[in-house]
Amino acid sequence: MNTQEKETTHVDSEPPEESKHRGPDADIFAVIKRKGLEKGLWKKVGVAFRNRDGSANLRFDFYPRDPDTGLQLRWKESDDDNN
Repeated sequence: MNTQEKETTHVDSEPPEESKHRGPDADIFAVIKRKGLEKGLWKKVGVAFRNRDGSANLRFDFYPRDPDTGLQLRWKESDDDNN
């Protein structure tokens, strides 16, 4: 086999469930208070991925600079929750 040929292998079985790539399990929102508004403005600032032990890894697109800005983690409904 020359160096430009790539060896391929055919795999018949699916990878284990925990190794499959999944999308985010939750969205992270910043709740920004503005003068003159009764309710805060909600801006999506990132996503969260649930770990097997119940904790979460957070990935922020950006961080709110105002220390008074609240952060909300909103879990997405899974297909199992609807059955």
